[in-house]
Amino acid sequence: MKHRAARRSECMKYFTPDLYLAFNSDDPRVADRADKKWEQVIAKYRQHLAVIAEKLPAEARRFAEEVDLHDAEILNMMNFPSWLLRKAGSDSIVSLLLEKLDAFVQLTYWLASPLTATPPRNDTCFSPERRHWLYDEMDLDSPFVHQILFSDGSTLKVPFLWFIVTEIPKEELLTKARSGPKRRVET
Repeated sequence: MKHRAARRSECMKYFTPDLYLAFNSDDPRVADRADKKWEQVIAKYRQHLAVIAEKLPAEARRFAEEVDLHDAEILNMMNFPSWLLRKAGSDSIVSLLLEKLDAFVQLTYWLASPLTATPPRNDTCFSPERRHWLYDEMDLDSPFVHQILFSDGSTLKVPFLWFIVTEIPKEELLTKARSGPKRRVET
């Protein structure tokens, strides 16, 4: 998947990798200051969401307000070429597949422009093992943007035109798998 590298300052306005590092510091004074700042950041981001909510597509607004993907494991990321869209102005479609404790979640974006990403960080509180979702932010920018901080310290900036969330409860999937495919009976 092609995407350009972003400067660290280009991604994440609120839940930044540096704040996450401070929050997880071994120094209790640093961690306490970061904890206070974290609470302020949560309040600022909620205020920001309230201001932009009506401008976001309905599905992006619902996602920002209701869906929690913290600690969801990233299973796959797929990029589909723009010719599949047959829609002027769209770069491509990107889909992320994640696993939560109780469900699989697929996020599908119609991109407004290419993805940008920052590389993983080598700091001790970030881990490249089983990359998972930490925090995310929705914002208005070209026309919309979703920014994600992952457990390896990398970030992903997704400029999008449209956004769809599909959530499949694991129990429902297991029930269908146990019942097997419906077979046609020949008479």
